[in-house]
Amino acid sequence: MYLDNQDGNNKYYRIVLVSFAGRKCTMSILMKYIEKYKNKNTDYFDEYRIFVATTIKEDLDYLESLNNKFDWINLVYTKKDDKIILDDRNYIWDASYKTCCQEDTVYLKFDDDIIFLEENIFTDFIKFRIRNKEHPLVFPAIINNSFTSWYYEYQKKIEIHPTLKTKIGETWIDTSKRIYPYVKERIGQQIKIGNITETNEVLCPVAWGNLDYVVSLHNMFINDIKNNNNNNNNDKYKFHEWRLKGIQPVSISCCCWLGDNLKKYTSMVGEVKDDEPWWTIWLPVWTGYYNIIYGKTVVGHYAYYKQRELGLDKTDILEKYDSLFDYLENNNQNKKNANQKIMIAYCDPSKKVGGFGDRILGIISMKYIADLIGSKFLIYWSNDKDLKPYFNYDKYDATNHYTDEELVDMNRVNHMSSDIFIYYLKNISNLNDNLFDVQLLPVLGINYILYLYQNKNYKNKLPKYDILLKEIYSSFLREVFIPKQNILNKIPKQIKNKSCNPNNNTIIVGLQFRCGDKYMDIIGYDKNMWTDVKIIKEIVNNLLKIIFEKYESKYDKIYLFLTTDYYKLYDYINQVRNSVPIYKKFEILYDNRNIIHIDLSSNKKDIDKLYSDFISLTMCDDLYITYDSNLGRISSLMNLNLYNQEYRNIIHLPRKNLSLKGISTEKFYKLSTKKPYNDDSFDDSLWNKIITLS
Repeated sequence: MYLDNQDGNNKYYRIVLVSFAGRKCTMSILMKYIEKYKNKNTDYFDEYRIFVATTIKEDLDYLESLNNKFDWINLVYTKKDDKIILDDRNYIWDASYKTCCQEDTVYLKFDDDIIFLEENIFTDFIKFRIRNKEHPLVFPAIINNSFTSWYYEYQKKIEIHPTLKTKIGETWIDTSKRIYPYVKERIGQQIKIGNITETNEVLCPVAWGNLDYVVSLHNMFINDIKNNNNNNNNDKYKFHEWRLKGIQPVSISCCCWLGDNLKKYTSMVGEVKDDEPWWTIWLPVWTGYYNIIYGKTVVGHYAYYKQRELGLDKTDILEKYDSLFDYLENNNQNKKNANQKIMIAYCDPSKKVGGFGDRILGIISMKYIADLIGSKFLIYWSNDKDLKPYFNYDKYDATNHYTDEELVDMNRVNHMSSDIFIYYLKNISNLNDNLFDVQLLPVLGINYILYLYQNKNYKNKLPKYDILLKEIYSSFLREVFIPKQNILNKIPKQIKNKSCNPNNNTIIVGLQFRCGDKYMDIIGYDKNMWTDVKIIKEIVNNLLKIIFEKYESKYDKIYLFLTTDYYKLYDYINQVRNSVPIYKKFEILYDNRNIIHIDLSSNKKDIDKLYSDFISLTMCDDLYITYDSNLGRISSLMNLNLYNQEYRNIIHLPRKNLSLKGISTEKFYKLSTKKPYNDDSFDDSLWNKIITLS
């Protein structure tokens, strides 16, 4: 997903990669780059759509293995007369464009032998594509593309081969003038390029058809990339842009179009037929819109078919490109390790840091900021015996790098208060310049990300807040705090069975009631921070009615998973269920042990209940959560079943003197009645809308 905010108007574009595949020998190198950049930023693209165009079993098996490994890969088999076709490539290519014309979608095509990618193809290049809508295709600078090679030789003065030169840029001028009237008169008709041109007029005998030339080009590029990577100078192959007003037939081994545009073009001139000349010659002539090369992004293309026929596969070029990726990775990692700062989310053992939800909120927001500014991120959980038996977070555990004593000592010197950090987040243009090499920051119930949206230097780099929240929270239990088996064993079997068989005719509805410290076994509590029992019961009655009316006709069984700090609530819900005959469809799932506050409870024997309840909430089909509880809010954002919902169901349990905790700053409503909850201390939300339960 790409957010474009040109002229202050936010617009989201879906990014879809497209390939016609597949040759395992080259595509395995392309996949290294794609997987690397996807892992670095999941927003770089939404889908990789691979149209299968091979009959070789090894290649087919490879494509299927990719499809099974990555949920963002969509393997497409083209049908003709209800039969799958694999060998009619021209038909597959032309048919594919009918499914690649969705509105608000950017399509970025890679031939399966693109074997070098710069990261900025997903950033600067995409931005240029979106903001220059008048061009049918936008190309990057493609290494081993006849017209790009000519540009390098004649405009950049790069010597590709000591004796061989391409002249395709000059000879094409006469060719284009000759064929232009013929093409112009045949708008929408299928034209065969071979009927109106000689082979060497389109396919350069040097840049396309000479083995020595292409080997020299590849070796030069590989060596330059290695040297430029060491010297932080990669300008040799870059240029500003080249507007292809001469209808140059640049090979479409890597190119980019907008779905809206393609839909418009095909309505004007008919379907794509014989895609390469259609995009590069016919369409510009028929519409008056010309293509463009964005020269600030460079990709590497392995071979035209002629070059492989001439023997390129018998050279070591492909092996060198495979090794180039590993070389760059090792080189960049060494630089990163030498220069990278470290941010530690520090749970101060001498202070009360907050409950489990508060800690997770602080940790997630700090991790996002560390990733944003390129810092290594670590976590210091002061009482790790409360956590390590239940979650694996070895990758981020600061005690794998420092002793407890070292961390305490560093905190005296390298500590930054939350107030100062918030000031930096709101005002400083480069956060890295103001952090220690090892920077310890306090974990509190603060969503630090909110303050970045007030910083003019970072605001435009951030995605829409609701999208950001769902992305960073949905991956937390898969990547940062990975639940161990002994805590997964505590999950109610009905929830685990439903996750294994989502099509059974039951629903799991999670209820999370945070009623107040008064009801918990904790060391001291705020007498104002609790909800009256009468109000709790009134809300429960209303809520059960709402859930029953919503799901009674749709499911055979409605499971209510309950977690609460009010120990009598389970008995009361059971009492209501037993007294209302139609509520027999409800079955209550509840771990009948006291809930634990990770900071304040005097007895932590049952702390695993806190964790298992939390994970259970993330697995329910629907949730009703307490609005001022970070535990509830965070579990709802981590719940993948709710990922595409535009709202969360919020329970309002009114308490006096309550300062808003957490994720956002909505104006809330008293959801158990029809009375509005008015409090001007709450600003309008950056997050999404709230629905009422009344």
